[in-house]
Amino acid sequence: MDHRVGRGGRRRRTRQPMMRILGGVIVGILVFAGMVILITWLVIMPHKPKYYLDHASVSEFNTTSDGLLNTNLNFNISTRNSNRKVAIYYDLLQAYLLYGKKQIGWSTLPEFYQGHKNTTSLRTTVTGHEVALDTGTARDLKLEQTAGTLDLNLKFYARVRFKVGSWKSRRYTMKVRCMDFSVGVNAGAFKPMQCEVHV
Repeated sequence: MDHRVGRGGRRRRTRQPMMRILGGVIVGILVFAGMVILITWLVIMPHKPKYYLDHASVSEFNTTSDGLLNTNLNFNISTRNSNRKVAIYYDLLQAYLLYGKKQIGWSTLPEFYQGHKNTTSLRTTVTGHEVALDTGTARDLKLEQTAGTLDLNLKFYARVRFKVGSWKSRRYTMKVRCMDFSVGVNAGAFKPMQCEVHV
């Protein structure tokens, strides 16, 4: 009986251990790279940026007889990146103005880069044009407008990337909430506040 193995069979048996070795090397490299990134991230321990609502003023705020609201409010915001080695790319930053849970205005801010140990000042005008209101919301807003003070909420939605040296992270969603602040309809003093930040 002939037990000889052809050349093709020998090549297949030789190729299989080589493929396993190559696969193991690739997996090892990926695991090592992941561990380096994780350890670097944990050593640096980045802090979330801090946001402050510094000033707010009303340029336009009126409700039509059929319950449509037109708004135009100006906001000054400052954000502080206290990290020594982590910079932040803001690829998207949008602002939403709310009365209670009802969105009554919005704006989009320019994208920007914030270096480490940096405070950046931002300005935006949040507008709403003919926003439909239910009867109760329209009545409450009218009462506050007549009293001269509006109680509002301002939220930000951002898509950010973190940069450490030459390494850049994937995009993360960051949400900022400036809740329950009061702004005078006809100028007046504004009380600055710190906002909540969630990444």
